Amino acid sequence: MREQLDNQKGFSPVILAIIVLILTALVVGGGVFWWQNLKDFKKAQERPLVPETSPAVPTPTPTADPYAGWLTYTNDVYDYEFRYPREASVMEVEQNAFSLSPEEVSAGMTFEDKFLRYTGKICLTITSNVGYVQMSAPPNEGFAHVICGRTGRAYEGPNRSESLTVDGRSYTAEGFEEQGPGETLNFHNETLVVTLDDGTRIEYGSRPDESATFADYLEMREEILRIVESFRKTS
Repeated sequence: MREQLDNQKGFSPVILAIIVLILTALVVGGGVFWWQNLKDFKKAQERPLVPETSPAVPTPTPTADPYAGWLTYTNDVYDYEFRYPREASVMEVEQNAFSLSPEEVSAGMTFEDKFLRYTGKICLTITSNVGYVQMSAPPNEGFAHVICGRTGRAYEGPNRSESLTVDGRSYTAEGFEEQGPGETLNFHNETLVVTLDDGTRIEYGSRPDESATFADYLEMREEILRIVESFRKTS
């Protein structure tokens, strides 16, 4: 009877054995889990670190210099400069191109006096292939001292205009295309003019040539525009 009571107070041998098995399994399983994680941790420590990389940024393609190999002309009297191709020519106006007004004659001014005052740099002519550019300084407004550009047209044709950027400012050049009885530049040509804020007058287009056509001029026209747009004030 006493033995029965003792058994009722405690666990039966079967239940006790089951509990022992469960505890053993938990201990063994936990040890295996800890050991596996320890090995993984050691492997991670031994693995070389791979630096994080930022997303690849495309390298910008350098823009080609449109004036590579060109020369620079500096007008030290009227404070500007421009670029022009090596094969082009730059001519300053000569003394015999100047004119005298009646008032200047009455005042005793001579052509030499006027040339010394304004110099040949008051009007520049740049010729390149079958194109040309003429730059007239502000004191020559209205061709007051020397003719520096076209004064008329021989044949009719459509008016022309285009936008330009000169010395960082936007301008509109205006002119005409002359269409005569033939395709050589003596008959079919163009002339445009842009006047800058400071009064500088820039005329450009195709020059007379009986051996070249308007189509020949159009092939090199971009070069003439680059000369015009390279103009820059130096003061």
